Amino acid sequence: MPNGLHDHLFNGRTTIDDQHRHRFMGTTSDNPDTPRHTHAMAGNTDYRQGHRHRFRIRTSPPIPYRGGHIHYFYGVTSRDYGHVHYMVGYTRVHRNDDYETHENYFGAELEQIDGFED
Repeated sequence: MPNGLHDHLFNGRTTIDDQHRHRFMGTTSDNPDTPRHTHAMAGNTDYRQGHRHRFRIRTSPPIPYRGGHIHYFYGVTSRDYGHVHYMVGYTRVHRNDDYETHENYFGAELEQIDGFED
């Protein structure tokens, strides 16, 4: 779907601040597949130590990868309970021909992220 709308999955863990970290996951905004496009990432971290954090991040332009592209992201969460956390990583690969497997991949990531131990 050249120049069609697409999104990316993302997940990860924040930096350790105030002696803990949070997990996050989600789907980016839908954007056209143009050479310099970016995506918005927004949501909440998981609930740990009595609180969660909000985040709103804009990705980098696309980076060619494995027949498709990914996006780099870096940002900071909201300040809650007197501290923030930093988020850094890459979105999942988008290929124009893999939309049916994209959702299945997200399910695998959910299982993997639930196995993280802090």
